[in-house]
Amino acid sequence: MALPHWLILVGGTLALLASSTDPRRFVLVMIFTLPFNGAFVEVGQRLELFKVASLIALPVAAFRLPRLLDSGACGGLGVFACWSAWIMLLTFWFPPEYLNFEGDGMRSMGLRLGMQGTLLLSRVTLAGLCIMSLRTPQDVLAAVRTWVAATTVLAGFGLLEEACHFIGFNVGGVYYDGLLNGSPTHLVHDVSGIAFKRVGSLAHEPKMLARWLIPSLVVLLCDAASGFRVTLSRFRNRLLIAVHLAALVFTFSTSGYLVFLMSTAIPILAMGTSAATAWRYCSTIAALVVIAGPWALGLDAVVQAVIAEKYSRYGGFVQGGTDGPALNFFAAYPWAALWGSGLSTQGFYLPEFISADFEFVYENVMERGFGGFGVESGWLSLLLDTGCIGIAAILAPVASRWACGTRMLHRLAGRPEAADACTALRLTRCVLAACLVGMVAYPLEGVGLLAVSVGMASAAISSASRRYKDIPSLSAPDVATAMHPFHTRKAFS
Repeated sequence: MALPHWLILVGGTLALLASSTDPRRFVLVMIFTLPFNGAFVEVGQRLELFKVASLIALPVAAFRLPRLLDSGACGGLGVFACWSAWIMLLTFWFPPEYLNFEGDGMRSMGLRLGMQGTLLLSRVTLAGLCIMSLRTPQDVLAAVRTWVAATTVLAGFGLLEEACHFIGFNVGGVYYDGLLNGSPTHLVHDVSGIAFKRVGSLAHEPKMLARWLIPSLVVLLCDAASGFRVTLSRFRNRLLIAVHLAALVFTFSTSGYLVFLMSTAIPILAMGTSAATAWRYCSTIAALVVIAGPWALGLDAVVQAVIAEKYSRYGGFVQGGTDGPALNFFAAYPWAALWGSGLSTQGFYLPEFISADFEFVYENVMERGFGGFGVESGWLSLLLDTGCIGIAAILAPVASRWACGTRMLHRLAGRPEAADACTALRLTRCVLAACLVGMVAYPLEGVGLLAVSVGMASAAISSASRRYKDIPSLSAPDVATAMHPFHTRKAFS
């Protein structure tokens, strides 16, 4: 039943086109379309809703180029974009020796590099559009609410999938070959003799659904400590947390469970607490995970079954079947880790480095030459594509914006009139940090998610600095009191 997927794909495209005359409305619609990876058609290249949004972003930005440049251009990602484009050009002009397959037709290396170059430009442009369009803290909070609304739709549809599965009626499913070319695959996971459906909702695979739910869960947890300025009530906040958590559980994604555990410390870091306080809270959480983790895994039949399945199918905990070839590649060509091989070229060389133990998982990948093969970890993917230099070019603006946000939070702490600005700063930092943590286990997705999260964080900083540039800082003791996580709601209510 592909009707929900088609509704999202066609309706989302029409909404993007209709909103393209208003940058702010376009940014909000674009953010809403971001997680719907499952609605796509395969035309030699995967055409999904966010790619449509990225391509529409180019003319939207081009007609407003002076304003875009005045607003801070691309959120500090310009250096990364230039470096990535340079590496792709070098790869095309002087292919390294390990690129043993050039492809043909819609899957030729030249066309793919051209497409990735266009998408790179458009997605870095999205960061600038966020900064240009989200001019006030209320605009930024509207963007965060839009993000949560999108994942709520995903979570709700995922729970509907699970409920329908138990009454014998399948909806949704994973369209591995796109909506035009294939039929849905319904993944099932057995727990104590009960066959649960692994829900992927409209986000494609279950692990991708988990990837989108986790940032929203982190935002909702932080919102609970910030006076419910996103969800607007305690009941709605608790309900959304329960819906997102339930959908996350039914993904039966090992990586999703682990990334969520790692992400529980993010709200504390995002509050802008001092380094000592952040270290105390994070070390406590880490200790609890280390101490309670093995005991919980031993008792929890669901998690235990998922881990056993992961070992039996893929031979390892960290997606050994996909990340393993990348490690084999770096063992053979260690110098490639310095500057990379170009965005999205992994399918042209990694199949040669699949270990014999994993060939049964990718039995058809060699027949296709390029079959969309790529590693699971976003950070490993970034290392393959842009090298250490590219990672440094990504982390530099991220670190800069985190530091700027922390300074702004300390400056505005305890000021009731700046409550929305402080909340916007905290929640966008939650989204950004959750994306960075999620990249440990999830694909990079063409830096789109990272660009949007950097743009939202930058917009929160610039809107706060414009609106409250004349507010003096509090004294050190007052800042310490106002910034404490458990005093935040009192300070801003």
